[in-house]
Amino acid sequence: MTTLLHWNTQIDEDQILWAGFNRKDATVNTIDDEVLDELEAIITMVHSQDCKGLIIYSDKSKGFIGGADISHFSSFKESSDVIYLLKKGQRIFDDLASLSGPTVAM
Repeated sequence: MTTLLHWNTQIDEDQILWAGFNRKDATVNTIDDEVLDELEAIITMVHSQDCKGLIIYSDKSKGFIGGADISHFSSFKESSDVIYLLKKGQRIFDDLASLSGPTVAM
């Protein structure tokens, strides 16, 4: 399995991939470019391991996902940087939505 910094993954006996989101060094799970890259890797795992489904859950004791990490927005130099990240996020979430098996976020 791929080593991920912000996600704990395992495949159970029913071929369901469990992905626990636990953003490293953060009290709240928020989404940034690195988290998106790892989510994309998880989607690839679902395909490559021939998983029958995906369950995404919070591996933190409180909360699930607080949304985008807006603290990084001030680092963007050009509007094209923002547009790139937004399109990337939309593409990855579209890929997540188009998985053939059931997907649950809990």
